[in-house]
Order: sequence, then structure tokens, then C-alpha cells
Amino acid sequence: MRIRLLEGNFLDVLKYRDFSIFTVAQTISQFAEKLHHIVLISLVGVYAHGSPAAFARLGMAFTLPAIIFAPLAGTLIDRWNRKRILVTSDGLRFLAVALIPLFILGADRFSVVYPLVFVVFLLGLFFNTTKLAVIPNLVPKEKLLAANSVSLFAIRLATISGMVLGGYLVDWRIWQELRIEGWKAGFFTNALLFLTSAILFTRISLASRDSAREKGESFSSDLKAAFRMVFRERMVRFVMVSAFLFCLIGATIYVLVVSLVQQELGKGSVGVGLMAGVLAFGTAISAVFYSSIGRKFSRTRAISSCLILVGILLIIFSRARTTPQLVILSFLGGVVLAPIPIAQDTLLHEHLAEDARGRIFGIRDWIVNLFFATGSVILGLLSSLMCAPAALVWMGCLIGGAAVILLLISLRVEGETSF
Repeated sequence: MRIRLLEGNFLDVLKYRDFSIFTVAQTISQFAEKLHHIVLISLVGVYAHGSPAAFARLGMAFTLPAIIFAPLAGTLIDRWNRKRILVTSDGLRFLAVALIPLFILGADRFSVVYPLVFVVFLLGLFFNTTKLAVIPNLVPKEKLLAANSVSLFAIRLATISGMVLGGYLVDWRIWQELRIEGWKAGFFTNALLFLTSAILFTRISLASRDSAREKGESFSSDLKAAFRMVFRERMVRFVMVSAFLFCLIGATIYVLVVSLVQQELGKGSVGVGLMAGVLAFGTAISAVFYSSIGRKFSRTRAISSCLILVGILLIIFSRARTTPQLVILSFLGGVVLAPIPIAQDTLLHEHLAEDARGRIFGIRDWIVNLFFATGSVILGLLSSLMCAPAALVWMGCLIGGAAVILLLISLRVEGETSF
């Protein structure tokens, strides 16, 4: 079983040329996205003196595109050439990011950053939805689970690298010697990474297909059909409900777990960074193993079971007090979280028609971002009424209980038809 886990499944899928290029390109693009966050934080520190209001406006600038446009973007993706979207999205992100240091010439011009950030993340919305929609075109159907595992592993690797190396890049002493501000060098590096990704995507071969536009279907009817699919098709409905619970977990970690670690346990930002890094590491490791063992289990059972385990871990986390406890629970959290998005993506890839993928993934992104934002606000109010550990117990029970119901429903449905 040793290396067979890698050779037979995880790494085996990289033998497909187009998927291999796709993986490298999306990893570079994801690294650039995370680097963009770090450089923006540096920029706010320089020109807005770390103002919470400036951070709040930035948060609105990069979440609003998904909340407002995700379903519309998904519909357009199903009607346009997907390879062209990937190339154009990162090509335009190259231009938008490169413009930021050219426009920000003084504190009085700082407000220009918000519309530019909005544009960058709107383009990122098109890019991220499209990359999910094209994976089934790059590998055989039986390799989809492995492909999604590799994709998640690459994304986590890029996320860790981007967040860690981004800070070092901005603060690199060589920029002082060259008389270049660190944040400017960061943005130009960021832009070049997006350009590199765009060039790599031009090397991918994607077969042409008939789009809804070519079939004479209207945009509005296309969008309405996607929402009907969400409510009527059991598999899609299951994925959307599990996606809601998944984003509720994200909001819980963002609001309650971070507050517990940073404030109540007194671990500060170092503790939060350690926890996030260990959680990401656990996710990456789990993605490797799930690519192999995941084929032996029902996708719906895997999603429901992992959601239940996350609920239990949140309850246990409320009792954590020492750094070793935080590290162990964060790692286990990453391990049980990883199979959820992998199984969700694989379910949609296996059951959706090609001309519906963009719309459904777009709607899912809309649900995730909308409920993450609203969930964060509600959890913020909840944390003002009770201490973080007590709120974590309530959320763990809520998520775990809902996941048990989801598991029972999936077991009943499996008795009628196979997922």
C-alpha cells in the first residue's frame, strides 16, 4: 500500500498532459491570489495605517463580486469558450494588478484601490468557476476523484506558500537597496504570476462544444433552468445543502475559533497562523490519501460523515487550552475537512451535463459566499451574547446534528437510487 497510494492514483492522474499543465497553471494562479491578499494588507498598512475601516472596505471589495455575480458568471461560462475565459481572466488580472502601484501614487489616491480590487476578484470569480467546470474535459471519468484530490492539494500548497512567502517577499531588503517599495514589488511580482498562468493555459487543448447561445436558448431561461435543477435534482440539492454546512464551518472557524485562539487563550496572531498552517497541512495530506481510499466509499456518506466529525471536533476544540492540543485538533480538522469539497466537486462532475457545470458551480459559489458573509455577522452577534467556547459547542451541535440528518436522508435515497 506504501507508494501505491501515490503512483496508482494521486500522481497517476498527472500523466495526462492537459491536466498536468492545468495543475501547474492553477497552482501559479492560486499562489498569485494569496500573494495578492498579503500585498493588499501591506498596502493598507502603508497608506491607511492598518485602519480597520480600510480592511472592512477591502473585504467588501473582494466578497461582493461572488455575492452579486456568481450565478450570472456561471451562466456566461456555460455559454462562452472556457479555455478563452481561463486565459482572458488571468491576462486581465495581470493588467489590473499591475495598474494598482501605478495609480496609488499617494495617500489621496488610495481610494482607487477598491474598484481595482473589485475587478481583480470579479475576474477571479470567472476563473475559479471555469477551472472547476473544465476538469472533466481533462481526465477520464474514472479519474475524477483523483483529479479533484490533486487540484485541492495544489490549491492548499499554493495557499500556504502564498501566505508565508508573501510576507517575506514584501519585506525583502533587496527592494530597499533598489529603492523600490516592497508593496510595489509585490504587486508587480503578483502581476507576472498571473501572466505566466495565462500563458500556460493557452497550451491546454479543450474540445469545442455547442453552447446554449448556439442552440438559441436565452440567458434568463438558462439561469432559471439552473435554479430549478438545484431544487429538483436530489444530488445537486444534496451538494448545495452540504455546501451551506461547509461554509457555516468556515464562518465558525473565522469568527469563533480565531477569537478563541487569539484572545481567550492568549495565543495571539502567532497562534492563529500556526493553527491555519497546521489545518492546511492536514488538508493537503488528507487529499493525497482520499484520492485512493475515496473510491471505495459513497461520496454522500463521505461528505455527511466528515461534516459530523467536524461538528464533534468543534465541540472538543472549545475545551482546548494548550498549544499541542490546538495543533492536534487543527491537523485532525484539516484531515476531515479535505474530503468534503473533493467529494462535492466529484459528485457534480460525474452527474452534471457539460453545459450545466458552470451554472451549478456558480450558484454554489454564490451560496457559499452569501452565507459565509451572513453567517459571520450572525456568529459575531452570538459571540457577544456568550463566550467563544460556549458558542463553539452550540455550533458544533448544530453542524453535527444537521449532518446526521443529511446522512440519514442520503442513506434513504441510496436505497432508492445510487449516487
